[in-house]
Amino acid sequence: MKMIISLLLIGMISISSVLGGCNQDYECGNQPFSICRNRFHLFPGIGLTSSGSILVMGKYNNSAGQQVGKTYIASVGSGSVSPQYPINSDVPSYPGYTQSFELYDVVGSTPYINAYQVGFPSVGPYNDQSGTFTPIWTVARYILGLYFDQPTSKTYYCDVGVYRIDKIASTRADKETATKLYADQRCNYLATVGSDLYILVNEYSLVTNHSIYRGSVNCQNCQPTNLIKLASFPGAASGFFIRNGNFFVSATNEYTNVPGIFRMQISNPTSRTALTSDSVGDVVADGNFAYYQTWAGYQFRPTIKKVTLWSTTVTTLYDEDTAGTGSSGTCSCLDGFSGANCQTCSGGTTRWTNNGTPTCVKLLASGQPETCSNGWECQNYPYTQCVSGACRCSEGFTGDRCDKCSGAVQWDNGFPTCKL
Repeated sequence: MKMIISLLLIGMISISSVLGGCNQDYECGNQPFSICRNRFHLFPGIGLTSSGSILVMGKYNNSAGQQVGKTYIASVGSGSVSPQYPINSDVPSYPGYTQSFELYDVVGSTPYINAYQVGFPSVGPYNDQSGTFTPIWTVARYILGLYFDQPTSKTYYCDVGVYRIDKIASTRADKETATKLYADQRCNYLATVGSDLYILVNEYSLVTNHSIYRGSVNCQNCQPTNLIKLASFPGAASGFFIRNGNFFVSATNEYTNVPGIFRMQISNPTSRTALTSDSVGDVVADGNFAYYQTWAGYQFRPTIKKVTLWSTTVTTLYDEDTAGTGSSGTCSCLDGFSGANCQTCSGGTTRWTNNGTPTCVKLLASGQPETCSNGWECQNYPYTQCVSGACRCSEGFTGDRCDKCSGAVQWDNGFPTCKL
């Protein structure tokens, strides 16, 4: 497999013209600044753009099986994964720790990602032009059910209730405008048909089941008893969508011995047809195919397949286990580095991670790093501090160097505060 690296990935100078194809990192020279890009490790989650491109998220593995470099949004072809752009909002260590780990959904061409922020998962859109992640939902102690009704430009979600936002949510402020449809009702997945709202709930008790309920998109602060149960099946569902008058439900083998993707008519949801017996994780669909990731046992298995919605024809699109075999990779510098030895971090500074991997961090016009993991990385520290992964002036200070104070400077354990 030949990895096609997007022109947006500036600074990745391929040295394969000298060494040819590669299978192991050592073949590319000057470790650990170079890598053989033939092992793209998939993270959970799969999305579909409005133009029909299949998107995934992940990182390259080095020869030792360690994830290195930045996380990428990538497109899936036949047997290959092509990185499109990196997630530049990730910060590898505290106090601004942010680490993306799941592709939650795609709206248009915008990925909505799940990222840890100082220990808590947060879901929101990532803007590849500005390199910014905007958290909307902080997912703590509950499962977030999320559905974007793109034709009507509405957002539906479940946390401790079922809500509707009358636009495609893009900021946390949008969440504050939500209308509560059903109080005290959690769910895992949602979908709509006209004014009908359908939710799927994984119910964990002595026996694990998943149930489908029907409600209304126009209900306001209704009780869960107003929902109508349509069907219930053993095991936990891993996905849910509606196409052409049919429910489609996927399941892994984690809570059931009958995994797969199942189709059932909305008018008769008690009888279902199996499209595949794979252990299916995340799933998306267009009008003809369901695209899904498989699981093996109780572990995420990085394989992407598609199955026709109206038959049982399955095609493998990408298998990580076989993609990195043979001299099929391309030697290139780690993200941001260039030069004959891949050690030049042009317009930036080199930061070393805990596992001994170098990263090239862009410097802004102010001289501050684009992201920070410790205060000492910021110019004119301790008048500056690393706050949520960015260099900011310490409390009360202003100016380009953060050393202007219109009041009195007080020091406490070596850190200044401007008292106005």
